[in-house]
Amino acid sequence: MPERSDPELPPLPYDYDALEPHISEQVLEWHHDTHHQGYVNGLDAAEETLAENRASGDHSTTGGALGNVTHNGSGHYLHTLFWENMSPNGGGEPEGELRERIEEDFGSYDAWKDAYAEDNGSETDLENEMAEAFSNDDEARTVETRARSSVVDDTCEVFRQRVDGKQRQGRWCYFEP
Repeated sequence: MPERSDPELPPLPYDYDALEPHISEQVLEWHHDTHHQGYVNGLDAAEETLAENRASGDHSTTGGALGNVTHNGSGHYLHTLFWENMSPNGGGEPEGELRERIEEDFGSYDAWKDAYAEDNGSETDLENEMAEAFSNDDEARTVETRARSSVVDDTCEVFRQRVDGKQRQGRWCYFEP
């Protein structure tokens, strides 16, 4: 296993203006080039700290560096997935297993949208819903909130961006309920 991952900001698979009117060119450029780049830089710096700690034998900052690897690594990898899973030609209703799970839990896609809009995605409820959506069984759902918080927080982060007018109480409106 390599000592460093040498993280790099991946190029977007589409132009900055390709997701308008849902996400503006300005917001997409900032979100990719500044925000995501911050996770890449943070991960690289944390890995550098760990390498220096191993070389020197002084591990007094290892705990903080490991936390930074977790936070920045999950932010980097989840944003990479985010870019890859959006498309100028995307949209519509989910299909396959995701659709089946939504219908199992909410009865229909429209009922899911209504439930999300009614709750307005409170951060705690949204984090719990997303953690459950990523789990495959009841045992996985019992994972401590603290242990899952970094990945879930970074996944939910997209809903918490406060940089564009297309928001509903501080969260992105990617669909209209």
